[in-house]
Amino acid sequence: RPPVLRASIMALILGGSYLFQRRWDPWNTLAAAAFIILLIRPGDLSDAGFQLSFAAVASIMFFYPAFHWLLMQYRIVHLWRRIPLLGHASYGILLVTISAQIGILPIVAAQFGRIPTLGILATSLGAPLIILIVPFSLIAVILGAIGIPQTQWLAVSVDQLVLLFQYLTHLVSSISFSSLQVSSVSYVVIAGLFLLGYMLWHFKQHWARWGMAVSVVLLMNAVVWSGNESELNATLEITVLDVGQGTSVVIRFADGRSLLIDGGPAREDWDAGERIVIPCLEYYGIDTLDAVIATHDDNDHVGGLISVIERFPVRNVYWNGIRGDTETFKRFEDVLERHRLPLTTLRSGQVLPGYENVPIWILSPDDEMLNNLISGNDASLVMQIRTNQVNILLPGDIESLTESQLLRYGDLLKSDVLLVPHHGSASSNSPAFLKAVSPQYAVISAGRRNPHGHPSPEVLTRLESLDCRVERTDVGGAVVLRTDGYRFWKYDGWR
Repeated sequence: RPPVLRASIMALILGGSYLFQRRWDPWNTLAAAAFIILLIRPGDLSDAGFQLSFAAVASIMFFYPAFHWLLMQYRIVHLWRRIPLLGHASYGILLVTISAQIGILPIVAAQFGRIPTLGILATSLGAPLIILIVPFSLIAVILGAIGIPQTQWLAVSVDQLVLLFQYLTHLVSSISFSSLQVSSVSYVVIAGLFLLGYMLWHFKQHWARWGMAVSVVLLMNAVVWSGNESELNATLEITVLDVGQGTSVVIRFADGRSLLIDGGPAREDWDAGERIVIPCLEYYGIDTLDAVIATHDDNDHVGGLISVIERFPVRNVYWNGIRGDTETFKRFEDVLERHRLPLTTLRSGQVLPGYENVPIWILSPDDEMLNNLISGNDASLVMQIRTNQVNILLPGDIESLTESQLLRYGDLLKSDVLLVPHHGSASSNSPAFLKAVSPQYAVISAGRRNPHGHPSPEVLTRLESLDCRVERTDVGGAVVLRTDGYRFWKYDGWR
C-alpha cells in the first residue's frame, strides 16, 4: 500500500544519506517518495492511504518544530516533561499526534464525509504500540527469512500488539461522538486551506500578506462555486461505491426516491455497509431507502446490507429467491425478520414496482434458468434501467451461462453504461455478451490487489476493443454517473 511504500522509500534514502555521508533533507525525501510512487502507479494519487500518509508526514515536519519552539518559549515543555511517569514520553507522542491531525483533517473530510473528534485520543493510545510493532515486525521478517525458529515467538508477540492496537481503535471509534458528519469538501478548498495556513504562518513577511489576500479570494470562489455539488439536477444518478472486493450501488432519482443494490462485503474486522455505504447515504441526505435489492446471496454483495438495514428505515426488500446457506445470509434474514421486512422475489419480465417513470426491467433470472442452475452467480438478478435514450445494465455476478441466455433479448440488451459482471472476472464477460451490450461506459467494481486477479487482463482487452471508457473502483474510487435521459456524464461526487 502507498503508506508502506512511502515509509520504505524514505527509509532507503535516509540510509543512503548516512552511507554516502550526504546531508539528508526530509522535504526532498518526502517529495522523492511521492514522485517515485506516482511515476510507477499514478492512480495512487486518488488513494486515501496515499493522501493521508503524505499529508500526515508533511504536517508533522512543518508543525512539530514550530510548536516545539513555541512551547519552549513559554517553558511549557519543561513543565510537561516533569509530570511523573508519562510526562517525558507523552510530550513527543502528543505533539506528533496534534501536528499530524492538522494535516489529515481536510483529507478525511473529503474522503469520508466525516471528521474525527477523538482522533488525537485514538492516535495517542495507538502510537506507543506502533512504535513497538513496526521495528519488531521488521526484525521478525528478517529473522524468519534467515530461518531462526525462535522468530515464531516474536511474531506471536507482534500479533498480540496488533490485536491490542485494533481493540483500542475500535473502542474509541465505538463512542457515539467519535466522529462528526460534515458536508463535502472539494480538493480545491483543501488546497486553498493549506495555502492559506502557510501564508498565515509567515504573515509578518511582505510576500505572505499578498499571498494570503490572493488565497482568501481563491478560497471564497471555490466555496461559492462548489456549494451545491450534492444536489441532484438530473433524471437519475448512479454511484458505484468503492467497497473493496464486492459491489454496492446507490441510485438516486430526481423525484427524491432512492434505491440501494447490494451492500458490499462484511467481515469481522471490516464492514462495507458501516464504513462505506452508510456514510455515503448520510452524505446524500438519504434518511429512508425506498428499496433495497440483494442480487444474490454472496457475502461480497449481501454482507454490508445488514448494517444498512439496521441503521435506515427500508420500505421494500427484493431478491432473486435463492436462499443461501451461509452464516452471512442467515444474519441477513434475521435482521429482516427483526424489522418485519418481507423478501419479495423478482423474475425476468417484471418492472421494479414503484419505479414506472424510470422503469427498471428485470432481465434474469427466470424459472427455467433456475432449474438448470450450475453456479449461484448465474442466479444473480440482472436489471436494466431504461430512460428516454440512455440504458444502464446491472448484471450482478452472472457468468457465461446466463450471459448466453441474455443474448435472446437482441438489441434490447444494448446499454450505454455497463456495470461489468462479476468484478471483471474472465469466467464472465464473454466476447458475444460484451458485443451485444456495446457499452460506451464500463464500470468495474473490484478491490485493490484482490486475490482473484480481478479485473482480468483478458476482459480489459475485450473492453478496449469495444472502444468504451473503463472506470475502476480499485483505481479511482467510487464512480458517479448522471443522466438526464438523453445523455450521461461522469460526476465528481462521492469518492
